[in-house]
Amino acid sequence: MNKAVLEVSRLNAGYSEINVLKDVSLTVKEHEVVTLLGRNGAGKTTTLKAMAGLLDDYEGHIRFFGEPITKLPAYRIGRKGLGYCPEERGIFSSLTVRENLTLPPRTGDAAWSLDAIYQLFPKLKDRGGSIGTKLSGGEQQMLAIARLLYSGARLLLLDEPTEGLAPVIVKQIGRLLLELKAKGLTVVLVEQNFNFALKVSDRFYVLDQGEVVASFDREYALRNKEQINSMLGV
Repeated sequence: MNKAVLEVSRLNAGYSEINVLKDVSLTVKEHEVVTLLGRNGAGKTTTLKAMAGLLDDYEGHIRFFGEPITKLPAYRIGRKGLGYCPEERGIFSSLTVRENLTLPPRTGDAAWSLDAIYQLFPKLKDRGGSIGTKLSGGEQQMLAIARLLYSGARLLLLDEPTEGLAPVIVKQIGRLLLELKAKGLTVVLVEQNFNFALKVSDRFYVLDQGEVVASFDREYALRNKEQINSMLGV
């Protein structure tokens, strides 16, 4: 049985005096793709930010490969191999593609070489001297993921990786995630596109008003797509 990579227990979090998450608990195992589903405002992004150390105000417990990381600063969590890609991707407009790619410090023996990254993302090599924000939306998403691999991330937290992308690019992102999983990576997605998530994910958690209201595996999701779409308001 695959060991737990990430364990979140009774997470309560919010912003100022607004409580967003209410006793959220979930587990992510090694080599899984796990997707957080839910309507806008359900607390999905807040959950990712807490995992990545980007929230100051939260209660609960978070463990990464069995080690407590609760309330550690984001840079220390990142150096342990937990990589976060926000919905806006975080590409620096003043840096080239290569500079964006090689910006983060490399930690541990999981860091990918540039050669390995260019084999998986040949367009990034071709566009290495271009300004990062001059790339297409799909290319920027690839760059953001490649940067996490270069840094040595073992767990990828990806917030809405298909948002705003053309269907053909969405398919490319799907193939990429499956390839990364095959290479031993673990992924947590926040995704509005349930049909996309269904093609790449092993398990799902559904959040509603800051609470986990359902969890199920891919087989259940395939048998109950209509019920789940109704739950998501699709």
